Amino acid sequence: MVTMSPPALYVAITNHGFGHATRTAAILAEVQRLAPKIPLIVATNAPHWLLKASLPGQFIYHSAVLDVGVVQSDSLSMNLPATLAQLQEIRSYQDHLVASEVDYLRQHNVQLI
Repeated sequence: MVTMSPPALYVAITNHGFGHATRTAAILAEVQRLAPKIPLIVATNAPHWLLKASLPGQFIYHSAVLDVGVVQSDSLSMNLPATLAQLQEIRSYQDHLVASEVDYLRQHNVQLI
């Protein structure tokens, strides 16, 4: 009898403050409760310790910068020139980034994104 491993769930989280990561981790904790056999892969550049503190179950931490968010000097002030500069930087290697993530998804049997 052939047993297949369950498909992994890949979740990308922007690192625009800790709020995105902690709110997403709360949702993922519920996913783990409802479907504990589904492996979770969290792609982000939010700190691993933050996710570990917010997500009680096992997960794979995939360090990845997939977006730029908005550059801010404080919680209220947006820095548009710096944001555009970071956007241009990520766009300069976007083809490589996409190809790299596709390879990662295939290697980890990701079928849920």
